[in-house]
Amino acid sequence: MKEDKDELFKQKFQKMQRVYIGITTLSIFSFPFILIYFFYANSKNINISSYMRLSLVAMLLLIFGVGYLRRCPKCNYLFNRYEIFPKKCPRCGITLR
Repeated sequence: MKEDKDELFKQKFQKMQRVYIGITTLSIFSFPFILIYFFYANSKNINISSYMRLSLVAMLLLIFGVGYLRRCPKCNYLFNRYEIFPKKCPRCGITLR
């Protein structure tokens, strides 16, 4: 029974890791292009579409909100920047990988 719960937590953490990696990669590659377009449009006096403003705000929210995916699925401990992909949770000790 305990092994089933541990496997469930491992699977949940792996899913959160995949989402975290995907959002981070998307943010890293998309953010510079959005900034370039934003500054180019301002320099040419082009009215920036609401879509681009929305995408810039969404990208910033994703970058800052991705921290909520870096939590232990069992005890909800927030991993700090030095514990990006830990093997065990420092608080509850559950094996995550």
